[in-house]
Amino acid sequence: MIINDPFRSERKLSQVGYYRLSGFSYPCRIIERDPTTNEAILNPQTGRPQRLDQFMPETAFDAIFSLYLFDKKLRLLCNYSACLRQIGSRQIPERFKCQPVTSFHHRVGCGSRTFYRREDHRPRKLTMATSLSS
Repeated sequence: MIINDPFRSERKLSQVGYYRLSGFSYPCRIIERDPTTNEAILNPQTGRPQRLDQFMPETAFDAIFSLYLFDKKLRLLCNYSACLRQIGSRQIPERFKCQPVTSFHHRVGCGSRTFYRREDHRPRKLTMATSLSS
């Protein structure tokens, strides 16, 4: 593995942890092959190719750490998005005094739901775009 800055790499490894980073470096490990047939040796438990403790050429610690940071940011964005959806699903019906439908209507596009007003039970569509623009 190519390590450009050993002190930074050691610090990042101690902050994040070896086992957390090893998952991101696993695909960069060399596949064990049979010397006579050059076929990959399969792991008897998983049926997948067995990996050695050596890395492929040109594998850099900075690239693996960047992949870890990307995954971390993506997970945070997905979690934030889920929180916003959960908050929106509670507050929109309260704000417009309507009952949410428990299932999505097949003709309603992505991102919108059909809501029923309590007064007359006629369906009306509300989207986040209409509530934000007013």
